[in-house]
Amino acid sequence: MAGPREAREQSRARAKLDGTQDCVAAAIHANTKRYWPFDDRIRNKETGDDAAWESLQSPNTGTRTRGLKELQKIANRDGLFVVVPEKTPTTEGEKEFFEKLYGVPVVFAGDYEGKKTFTTLNGLALHPGNAPELANRVRGTINPHLGYEKLHHELDNKIVEAEFAKSISKDAMPPFKSAWEVIPKDRLSEFDKTRREAMDAILYLLNNPNVDATRSNEEKIGLLLRRYIEYSRTAFPEGAFLKRIDDSMGMEGGGLLNTMADEKTIRNWIKEFIDELGGIQDTISKPKNFDEIRTSADAERLLKNADDPYLSTSVMRALLFEPEKLLIQRTLNPEVSPMGKPLEFRVIFIDGESVYTEPRHSYEYLPEQTKKASEFLTKFFNKAPEKYQYLSGGADVMLDKNGNYYFIEFNFGSQPGGMDPWWTPIYGNQFISALQGKPTPLLKELETVYQLGSKAQIEFLGQVEKRGSILYYSIHEVFHWFKDRAIKEVIRKPSREAANRTLEEIKKIYDAAKVLKAKDAGDLAEIEEIYQSAVSDLKAYTG
Repeated sequence: MAGPREAREQSRARAKLDGTQDCVAAAIHANTKRYWPFDDRIRNKETGDDAAWESLQSPNTGTRTRGLKELQKIANRDGLFVVVPEKTPTTEGEKEFFEKLYGVPVVFAGDYEGKKTFTTLNGLALHPGNAPELANRVRGTINPHLGYEKLHHELDNKIVEAEFAKSISKDAMPPFKSAWEVIPKDRLSEFDKTRREAMDAILYLLNNPNVDATRSNEEKIGLLLRRYIEYSRTAFPEGAFLKRIDDSMGMEGGGLLNTMADEKTIRNWIKEFIDELGGIQDTISKPKNFDEIRTSADAERLLKNADDPYLSTSVMRALLFEPEKLLIQRTLNPEVSPMGKPLEFRVIFIDGESVYTEPRHSYEYLPEQTKKASEFLTKFFNKAPEKYQYLSGGADVMLDKNGNYYFIEFNFGSQPGGMDPWWTPIYGNQFISALQGKPTPLLKELETVYQLGSKAQIEFLGQVEKRGSILYYSIHEVFHWFKDRAIKEVIRKPSREAANRTLEEIKKIYDAAKVLKAKDAGDLAEIEEIYQSAVSDLKAYTG
C-alpha cells in the first residue's frame, strides 16, 4: 500500500480532469511529456562526456562552497530558476500556470531543442525529473542537481547504493547480500537444477496456450521461489526483503517480498506469476528454448519488465533471468508512531544536507523524530568524500525499536516528487522556498489563509479543484498543511485551552473536506487519516 506521499503522487499522475475543472491544467497534464528518454550522460563542451569529477565540478555544478546556506546566498544574489521540458506555452493561461506552480522564473528546455550545445543562463538552476536531458539544453551558472548525474555510473543500483553507504558508515544501512551470496556453495547445483526445471515448466505452458497450468508445472515454478526464500532465511534468520536492484520500492514493511511471509502469502506470489504467464500465452510465438524468449520482443517486455504491478513476478523474473539483479537485505523492526505507523521518513536533501523531512506512512506531526532523521542524513554526508557531498535526492530513513536510524534507499538525483511542484505542489514549493530562503507565492498565500481562520480555510478548500491549475487534486494536501500549521502553533504556545480550540477548528475543516470529496473513497480515507492524526498530535495537550 502506498504511503501518504506516494498516494498523492500517484493520484496526481493518473488524474483526469473533467469539464468542471481547470482546462489549462487539463491540457498540460494530459498532453505534455514530463520525462525525456533516459540519458545519464552529461554532455560538456569543455571536458567531454566522461570527464572526471575534478574537471566537471566547475562547469556543471559551479565552483562554490557546499551547503544550503551557500545556495541561498547564490539564489538571492543571482536568482533561481527551474528548467522544465516543455516549450514556452502559447497562451497566457498556460504561462500563468507555470509561474504560479513554481513561484520562480521557469525556463522551457523545449525552446532549446536542436542546438549543438547547451545554453548557460545566469543564476541557480534546478533540473527536476530527468536532469541530464534538461541540462544538456539549459544550465545555470550553478546547477546543484547535477552532482548525481556525473556519478550515476557509480551509484546506479541498490547494491551499489548499499555498498556506498557501507563504505562511509558500516551501520548506515541494514546488512545485505547479493543474490549469489545468499545461496550456500554446496547448494549452487541444486539452485541451478531448480531454475532449469522452472524454465522447462514455463516453456511447456507457453507452448501449450490451451492447456491450464498443471499442479506439477506449478510446483516446479513455485519451487524456485520457495527454495530461494529458504536460502535467504538461512542467511538472515531474523528475516529479509527481496528487492530488485533496479526497482524503486524502498518502503520497508510495504510491498516488498518478505522472506518471513506465511505459506498463504507465498502461494499467492506464485499464483500471481502463473496467472501472468497465462496472460501472455497467446501473445508470443511458441519458443523452443529460453534463448528464444530472451530474443522475443513480447517475452522480453512481459517476462523481464521490472516495472511490474506485482513485485512477486518482478522477483521471479530476476530469479529466472538475472539473479544478479536481486538484493537481499535484512528486515528492520521499526519503531512506530503514536498511531502505530512505521517510523520511516522521506528526507529531501541537496548538497548532502536535509532540506525538509516528512513521515512516509503517516500524516502525524512528529518534529522530534523528523529532526533526528534529518540530522542522521546530514552527519552521514559530512563524513563522505567530497564528490559525494554535492549529491541531492530523497532518502528513505527508518527508526528501529533500538533507537537507531538506517537508510533504506537514497533515491539520488532530482526525480523525487517532493522536489517538484509538478507532482506535489506544496512540498515542491517548500523545497524551492528553502533554496531561496523565502516562501514562494503559494506558501505565502497558504499562510495568509491560515491566519484568517477556519472559515477562510474552508472557503479556500472549496476553490482548490476549481482553480486546479496549481493545486489540482490536492484537497487533502492542503488540509494536511493547514493541520500541521495549526499543530505547530499549539506546540509553540502550549495550553489545554489552545489545543482544544485548535482541534475544534480542525474538525470544521475536516467536515468541509469530507463533503467536498464525498464521492472519492480514496481521498476520504486520506482526509480521515489527517483528522485522526490531529487528534493524536494534540492528545498530550488536550488531556
